[in-house]
Parts: sequence; structure tokens; C-alpha cells
Amino acid sequence: QQQQQQQVGVEPTGNNSAGGMAAAVQGNSKQQQLQRLAAPCAARPGSDLWLVSAVMSVVDGDCRSPVMLAGLGWSSQLPGAILASQLAALGAAHRNLQDAALAQKLARVVPVLYGALAALPQQELAAAAAVLERQPTVWVGNGFVPAERVAFKGGLDLSPHLYVLPLELSPFRELLAALGAQEAFSAAQYTTLLQDLSIEAAGQPLAPQQLAQALAVVQAVADVVGASGGGATAGRRAGNVAAAAGGKHMEVLLVPDEKGVLRPAAELAYDDAPWLDAPTAGARLLVGV
Repeated sequence: QQQQQQQVGVEPTGNNSAGGMAAAVQGNSKQQQLQRLAAPCAARPGSDLWLVSAVMSVVDGDCRSPVMLAGLGWSSQLPGAILASQLAALGAAHRNLQDAALAQKLARVVPVLYGALAALPQQELAAAAAVLERQPTVWVGNGFVPAERVAFKGGLDLSPHLYVLPLELSPFRELLAALGAQEAFSAAQYTTLLQDLSIEAAGQPLAPQQLAQALAVVQAVADVVGASGGGATAGRRAGNVAAAAGGKHMEVLLVPDEKGVLRPAAELAYDDAPWLDAPTAGARLLVGV
């Protein structure tokens, strides 16, 4: 049967046809005709379009006969390597979608792809997760982001830096945890976000939305440190928060000053006397922290 699958040709629609991943067929007419045929083991029916199109040919049409599906090898579970490659290709092609219709389509098909990955045996899933490490694999409604930037719970809108998992994808928490998503954001992730905002601002005052995010993140760092045993002092003294947020492995914590410019926390002093016109010599004042 395997030999028959390799020899019998089926007519595919071509590789990479889903989600804007179509590739142009080049060459003379004879080559084009040959490319329209593929061994069944290298193709899948049209119903699997969004599961395999990045790495396999897709048949021009669908097959509803259980006997034919089994005979051509199309009723078997897709390998984890194929599913992982498909998810990686979708993520790379759609980091930030502007096409509303395509976004709606992906919102429907991504759970199907996640479901196929979640059904893999544990060892095969671990291999797939290794392939997908640090790649944009989590659908957040308007694109894909790396799982390391996703948490299952959180009350802040920190896009486009960090994301809370959409509610409709909560059935796949176990899968996404295997890919790198976390229960909640860590102090280290918050600190990195502030560094990213600083790079974007290039030494200039933060835009209003960025400033609101930065202030919320600094408070979140204080809350995380306090919950881990840092106490109230860590929430008030920026230097202690910086140390507790990441220890020797973290860069310095950045905090907005009175002009909305992100500065190292150690260079700032809390304004506990706002009625005074001039700040303490050699120190900048924190804003709203």
C-alpha cells in the first residue's frame, strides 16, 4: 500500500496556498504539468489546507470516501513536524494582520491547528515545541507573537509587547504552556518591556499611551516584588524594586521621570514634597509612582 501511495499521482493545488503563502510556479509547460502531480504521501486533501499548506501539496478538491482516504494514507494523524512547520510558517507570515477577513479566517482555523498539535503524543509534542521555540506561534487576534510574550492572566493592555491569552484559546492552555506561555508575567518581563519602551522613545518623553503603560508596569513590578516577599519598602524605593525584580541577571529598572523620560531608577528620587518648585539637587523626580 505504501508503494502504491508513492506511485499514484494526485493533482494538488500547489504548496503554500493558505494565508497568503502562495508561490509562483516557474518553468516551461512540461515542468508546470509535472508540478501538478504529487505522490499521495506528499499531499493532503483540501480539508487539511490550513494544516499542511506550508510544507505539503494540497489536492484540488476534497475526498469524502473513507476507503480512499485510508488507501491514500490521508486518514492517519499528521506528524508533529508537519504541524509545527505549518504553525511556524503562519506565524512568520502573519505577525501583524491588517486584513480583517483573513484575521477572521485565522481565528477559526488556528484552534483546529492547535487541536491537532495538542493531540500529539507527549514525546512528539516536545519535539514540535522545540522546533517552535521563540517563534511567533500564539494567535492574539490580529497576528502571531512568541509564546514567551503571552500569559494566561493579566489586567493590563501591554500590546504590542506583552499579551494576555484570548479567552477563546483557553482550552489550549496546556499546549501553549508547552510552547512557552506563562501563568502570569514576571518582573523580568516587565523590566524588559520598559527597556523596549526606552529604545522606542530614543531618549525622548514617552507618548501618552506609552507613559500610561510604563507607569502601570512599574506598579506591576512593585506588586510582583511585594507578593514575592519584597514588602512595602520595595514598592516605594525604586532601587530595591530594581534589585528584587531580576537580581544580578537583570538590567537596571527604568522609570519615567517628571518629563516622561525613562531613566534608571537609581537616578530618581520620589517627590514627597510636590509643593516645592525645585527638585533635590542631582536627582530627578519620579512621576505618579
